[in-house]
Amino acid sequence: MLDLLKESDLLVEALNRFPGGQQTNGCYNRVRVTHLPSGLSAVCDTERSVYRNKLKAMEELRVLLGASNDCRRD
Repeated sequence: MLDLLKESDLLVEALNRFPGGQQTNGCYNRVRVTHLPSGLSAVCDTERSVYRNKLKAMEELRVLLGASNDCRRD
C-alpha cells in the first residue's frame, strides 16, 4: 500500500508560506498532501521548488501511513 498511493486518494495543495516580498515568502512553494481515506496530511516548505516540496511531503506521508498501519496491526 505504501508504494501504491493512488493519485485519486490524495489532495495536493500549493500554499503561500507567508505574505511578503522575499522569494520563498511571496511564492506558492509550501505543499500540503492529504491522504483522503485516512485524513492524514503532510506539509513541506523547506525547498524553493514546489516539485521538491511535493516529493518530500509525499515521503513524509508514506512514513505517517506506515506508522498508522503498524499501530493497527498491534
